[in-house]
Amino acid sequence: MSNSKWTNEEENLLTEMVESYLQKKKTKKEAFDVVANILNRSSSACKARYLKIEKLYSKSNDIKNITQHLNLSPTITSLEDIISYLKKFQRLERYEEKNNKLRYFLKSLEKENIDLMSRYYLALKKIHNFRELFLKTISLTNKLDEK
Repeated sequence: MSNSKWTNEEENLLTEMVESYLQKKKTKKEAFDVVANILNRSSSACKARYLKIEKLYSKSNDIKNITQHLNLSPTITSLEDIISYLKKFQRLERYEEKNNKLRYFLKSLEKENIDLMSRYYLALKKIHNFRELFLKTISLTNKLDEK
């Protein structure tokens, strides 16, 4: 029995043989037994390798489905890429939320600024009126003193 690393050719033969047996309504075990004899490996080794390949293929399809569902770039091909993308997206959402809060705060400051400017101009107008009144009072006082 061989304990060497699986080659691509061996993996291809294994998956093709299992698929062929399943199409003929035969069991995976029968396929594992036949492939084991051809590759000089144990049936359990063939089964373990097939399950590993099947799992990897399933993950690959899951990633493709997630990528398509989220309309992600085709360059995102691994679970790590998806996690990285989602973390980046989450940060962008937080920044957008902070940005909205800052915009709201800016609007409230602008309203407060308008109110303060209005009060400032009203105060300036009152100061101007008091100054005019004061100058008239001084003028009248001076005229009375002259008489």
